[in-house]
Amino acid sequence: METYIVTLKDEYSSQDLQEIANAVEQKGGNLTQVYSHSINGFSVQIPSDKKTEIMYFLVSDMRVANIEADQTMSLS
Repeated sequence: METYIVTLKDEYSSQDLQEIANAVEQKGGNLTQVYSHSINGFSVQIPSDKKTEIMYFLVSDMRVANIEADQTMSLS
């Protein structure tokens, strides 16, 4: 299961965020975090058998600004 960070465009509200997050959960995604201070978005774990359906839904939604695979960053 991969984790993704989904961000909304700045002009969309927390209600829009909740609508998208709820739809992703109904399609089989598992929300792991909702962000409301630093970014307007959420992180979601997506099972491999639901990835195509959920990703298609997200990229088709005009409110979504970005979908990025979650990854660990380190300072060297």
